[in-house]
Amino acid sequence: MIDPRVQADRAALIERTVFGVYRATVDGRVLDANPALVKMLGYDSAAELLATNMREIYADPAERERLIRAQQGRFEGVEVNWRRKDEQLLIVRLTGRIVSDVFEAIVEDVTRPRQWESEIRDADRLRAVGQLAGGIAHEFNNLLSIIIGHSELLLDELMPSSPGCESVREIQTASGKAAALTRQLMAFARRQPLQPQVVNIIQLLNRLQTVIHSSLRAGIALEMPSPDQTALVEVDSIQLAQVILSLAGNASDAMPDGGRLTIRVEQVGLSEGAFGRGIEVPSGPFVLVTVEDTGVGMDDETKSRIFEPFFSTKRFGEGTGLGLAVVYGIVKQHGGFIFVDSEVGHGTRFRLYLRSAKRTRPSDTASPEISTV
Repeated sequence: MIDPRVQADRAALIERTVFGVYRATVDGRVLDANPALVKMLGYDSAAELLATNMREIYADPAERERLIRAQQGRFEGVEVNWRRKDEQLLIVRLTGRIVSDVFEAIVEDVTRPRQWESEIRDADRLRAVGQLAGGIAHEFNNLLSIIIGHSELLLDELMPSSPGCESVREIQTASGKAAALTRQLMAFARRQPLQPQVVNIIQLLNRLQTVIHSSLRAGIALEMPSPDQTALVEVDSIQLAQVILSLAGNASDAMPDGGRLTIRVEQVGLSEGAFGRGIEVPSGPFVLVTVEDTGVGMDDETKSRIFEPFFSTKRFGEGTGLGLAVVYGIVKQHGGFIFVDSEVGHGTRFRLYLRSAKRTRPSDTASPEISTV
């Protein structure tokens, strides 16, 4: 017989541990759960969680059935997808056993580490793609310079009435479009010259509000940060404006039937390792700009490729697929970070981190001239 004091100590340990602990019947009825699991799943009380069937917590109920069938009494380090009360997805690692048709498990939330690993892989891949794109853009730019230069010489030698003039002008028009494409590739590869200045992002957003609102589809509500805030960053204001407009345009495209676009700004402190191992983050104050929509969302494959140049979910002819690639390049060239959170049917959220300015006063500059990316 177990000593009552030992039993009480074990119960207290389970109550205090940071890991989730629960017992449930094989058919999903929750018998017991500790406070850590209640908090992890976003429920208001243990009683509320006990009234919930485990099938409702699994993102895919069939995954639970497969887990039960596959395990021979014990299981260790099995990762599955759960869903919180607020519908947010979690990746959890389960260790436990099945005894007398009762499922006993310890639960560890590994969502952030898995996201960090995915973000590191994406960053490494985009770094390699950026090096390739930069090299191609540089060589392509050299060839374009020759084409544009010789077309100008040829046009000077032709009589205005010559039938060849129109063909040369077509060459110049096509070359101009190709040059614009090259500039976008250079932006993705972080080879565009910057003109940094201290900017209050709130004021920049206020100046862009009319442009953003006019670019949104009908039925989309726009929510902007309070104009009373101050958030200073040292950036190229024109390029930052292009980033905001591109993200807003992307959000609009994701809400064909209307919805809400929310742009938030807050000041946060980051420390080394804030985004996991492999992503170097200088410690200090940052400004976090969040652009969030209530649109169709993205699946995991789309999300992992969203910043690649020429990747697009639009139909052929509706875009170059460079908009978000350019956004990524501009942010990285400023020493910032950008992440995307999305789920099919639950909208998309872009998180943009920029270092706070060391100077305390914004530069006296006019509104930036905006071009689309």
